[in-house]
Amino acid sequence: MEDTKKKKKSFFDGSLILKIVSLFCAILLWFYVSEVESPTSEKKVEAVAVTLRNKDILMTETGLSVLSDSLYDTNIILSGKKSTLNKINYEDITATVDLSKLTEPGTYELPINVVAPQGTSVVSTNPRFITISIDKTVAHPFDIETSLSYSTTYEMGECIITDSQSKPISSVTVSGPATDIERIDKVVAKADFGTLNSSVKAKTDLVCLDINGEEINSTNIKLTPRSVIINQPVYMTKKLPLTASQANNTFSPSQISFRVNPASIEVKGDPKVLRELTEINLDPINEQSVIGEGLINTVNSLIKLPEDVELVGMQNTATITVSVKNVKKHYLFITPEDLTIIGLPDFLDIEFDEPSWRFLIINSSDKEITVDDLDLTVDFSAFATEGDYVDAVTLSPKFKENLSYAYFTDNTSYNLTFKLTNKEDNAKK
Repeated sequence: MEDTKKKKKSFFDGSLILKIVSLFCAILLWFYVSEVESPTSEKKVEAVAVTLRNKDILMTETGLSVLSDSLYDTNIILSGKKSTLNKINYEDITATVDLSKLTEPGTYELPINVVAPQGTSVVSTNPRFITISIDKTVAHPFDIETSLSYSTTYEMGECIITDSQSKPISSVTVSGPATDIERIDKVVAKADFGTLNSSVKAKTDLVCLDINGEEINSTNIKLTPRSVIINQPVYMTKKLPLTASQANNTFSPSQISFRVNPASIEVKGDPKVLRELTEINLDPINEQSVIGEGLINTVNSLIKLPEDVELVGMQNTATITVSVKNVKKHYLFITPEDLTIIGLPDFLDIEFDEPSWRFLIINSSDKEITVDDLDLTVDFSAFATEGDYVDAVTLSPKFKENLSYAYFTDNTSYNLTFKLTNKEDNAKK
């Protein structure tokens, strides 16, 4: 009895572990033989895409294009080691049909060339051939039509949604197989603008439609260009007053007035822009050059509009009558004694031909302006010899300080005529 127990204990202590290890090794050996060193197996890969090679060469060298736009595929059986086949994906298999040998229009049955992944070989291909129809390539111009859809929150008459425009391209060249091109009735730029409340610009692809208005989807048709920019203008019209103003603010609003003809103009533009506009401001007028002794004058001004705003009609200029009142006109007489002469050599005397010169000053204030307010400096440094000089120096008086309320009118300068003599000669006399 004790011997039996000892034998069982011996078995469990060594033999069982050895048997388990042996079994595990056997499994590993079987897996290695079946997966790595196994004999050749086969694997079926279905619906492998077939690529048409040299379509561009076919068109450029022979002027031919593929008619059919079908997507071709084939079923392939590969052979190889099972471990290799198990790793194969669709992307590892290349199936192509070469079009480079075709030179005439017609229908051809062409073989499918399959490149198997490394470590495998092709057992069969089904189908082995595909049928290709080719035709002469032609190019035809089409005017681009537009097909737009939109809604708007504007009420009738509040805005103008004009006919759409395709810019800068108005036509497109469509090239491809003659049979496909003959199916085309028109080329359309389609766009959905959604809710349209202001002008919009969008890039949209061009589509070919048959006579029933159905879209022709074919990769064999090429459009040049493929897309266009669509401008959909949205306008509203508005009558706006024309306003004028002075550039230098010489006069107070109660002293100066502007009468503009026409008093208002009609414009059109994007609603977002026009809603903010209440008037059109003409360029400020230089009142100091316009208003002279008569205190009234008329000038013309070009009507300039903000961006995205256009005139309705042909009127693009305005006539502005400017007048002032309650202002002073000062006539100042300047004598030679009032002048500050600089640059004249000490040995020369000067005698002016005129005893005085008159200047007109427009004064919008109640302040009195005298000769003392003027800078009457005249430079004679260019003269060093005796003689009679006619209109040789310009007398241009200026204000000593900046007087925003006063200015000289057009006769702001005089050309002086004078005589220079030697002081010593004068003394001898």
